[in-house]
Parts: sequence; C-alpha cells; structure tokens
Amino acid sequence: AIHLAGTHLGDITCKSLIIEMTGSVTGKIKAVDVRVSGMVVGEISADNLQITKSGRIDGSLSYQRIEIEDGATVEGQFLQKKSSASAAKE
Repeated sequence: AIHLAGTHLGDITCKSLIIEMTGSVTGKIKAVDVRVSGMVVGEISADNLQITKSGRIDGSLSYQRIEIEDGATVEGQFLQKKSSASAAKE
C-alpha cells in the first residue's frame, strides 16, 4: 500500500493507494483500491474507488465500484468496468 501526502508527477501502479488531503498526483493511476482525499490530474483505473469530500479529480475514471462523498469535485469521464465474474458469464 502507498500513502501519498506529497506531490507525485508520473504514473503509479500498486495494489492500494491512499492520497491524503495534502497529496497530489499528475499521471495515470492503476490499483485495486484507491482513496482520493487530495488531488489527481490524469487517469484512474481501480476496482474500488473512493473519493472523499476533500478529493478533487480532473481526468478519466475507470472502476468497478465507486463511492463519491458529498463535497468532492470530479470533472472527467466515468467508465464502469465489468467485474471479472460478470464478464465470465457473458
């Protein structure tokens, strides 16, 4: 798991990413679980995406499950991915 409280320019690939209120990422994020309390400019691909009330995102989101708290700011495209279980049924 990565806890980010500073600034990161570039792509991140990991299992779990938590972007704190003081954290920011400019780039592509690919992870199983992502929680955004800070700022992201770029693409997020996650199975479980949580955007807290202090979270700000400008970019495209690809997810299986999403939770957006009241007060969060999200500008961009939303794409819900099919879970591997439902994709296998088709």
